[in-house]
Amino acid sequence: MIRWTVREVAERAGIHNAHELVKRARISVSTAYQLWEGSAKRLDLATLDKLCALFEVPPGQLLERVKDRSSTR
Repeated sequence: MIRWTVREVAERAGIHNAHELVKRARISVSTAYQLWEGSAKRLDLATLDKLCALFEVPPGQLLERVKDRSSTR
């Protein structure tokens, strides 16, 4: 399972809520709140690029793979 780490990266950069993320990254409100809560299912490349530029990180730092508890593998 893949999960977003945008909130953690943002908090390390001094952004404390989704509203601040909207203003700083110049992304839509709905996208920012979904990313903040970790519920976003997809993201377009332009938005991903804005986040990477804002945080000065590669795309891989904005998500992580975690073991799915329901998986037997």
